[in-house]
Amino acid sequence: MPRRPPPRLVRYLALSGSIAIGLVYIGIGTIAMLSLLRLKDGGADEDSMLEFLTELLAGWVLVWSILLGMVCYIAWRLYEAIANPFHEPATAKGIITRIGTALSSVAYAIIALSAIQALLGIALEGDGVEEQRLLIEEVLDWRGGTWLVGATGVLVGITGLLEFYHVVRRLYVPRLSMQRLSRMGQRLVHSLAWYGHFSRGTILLIMSYFLVLGAIHADPEEVVNTDKAFNFIGESLLGHPLFVIVAIGTVAYGVFMILQGIYMKWEKDR
Repeated sequence: MPRRPPPRLVRYLALSGSIAIGLVYIGIGTIAMLSLLRLKDGGADEDSMLEFLTELLAGWVLVWSILLGMVCYIAWRLYEAIANPFHEPATAKGIITRIGTALSSVAYAIIALSAIQALLGIALEGDGVEEQRLLIEEVLDWRGGTWLVGATGVLVGITGLLEFYHVVRRLYVPRLSMQRLSRMGQRLVHSLAWYGHFSRGTILLIMSYFLVLGAIHADPEEVVNTDKAFNFIGESLLGHPLFVIVAIGTVAYGVFMILQGIYMKWEKDR
C-alpha cells in the first residue's frame, strides 16, 4: 500500500518556512560582510538583520512576513520530528536525524521569540547579546541554573555537530528532487549544502563553547550570540579571511535553504 504524502498545508509550511529561514541567513551573512567592510554599523545577528530590514521601504511588511515564515518553519520541523514524513528508520542514524530536527525547531523558536519581542518593543534594553546575557544571569541564579546553562551549551554544540553529520552522510540528498535539476544545478546544491552547513555548524560550536564556559565560570559575560561569534572568528589566528569564509558560507546556507524548500521531494515525487 503506497504511503500518503503529507497534507498540502504541511508542504506549504515547509516551503514558506524554508524561504524565510533562507532569507534570515542570507541577511546575517550579508550584514556580517557589510560590517567587516565598515559599510554598516551594528552586529551580524538575527535581531540586527530584522532591525536593518525595518529601515527599508515597506520593511515592516517584509519583517513580519519573515517572522511568519519562521513560525511556519518551526511548525514544519516539529511535524517532521514527530510525524516522520520522510520515513526515517528506527536506527541510530534515523534517531539522530530526528533529534537534530527537534533541536533545530527549538533553536529557531528562541530566535523568533527574541525577534518578536524586539519588534513589539518589549525586549530588554541593550543589543541582542546583552539581552541574552541578562537572561543567562537570571538562570544562573536558579537552583541548578549552572547545570541548565551548561546543558544548553552542550545541546547547541550537538546541534552544530549534527550540521556536519548532515552533509557528511548526505542526509539532505534523499529529501530533494535532484532529477528536477540540471547536472550543474545539482553540483551547485551540493556545494551550497556543504559550505552552508559547515559554516552554520562552526558558528553553533563557537556559541556552544562560550555557553559552557559561562556555566563553568558562572559568568554570563562569557556568553556570545551570532554576532559575537563572528567577532571571535575575526579576532582568531586566521582573522579576516576566516571571517569572510564563514560569512559567505552563511549566505550559502540561506540560498541552500531556499532551494531545499523549492525542490523538496514529497511522497508523490518518489
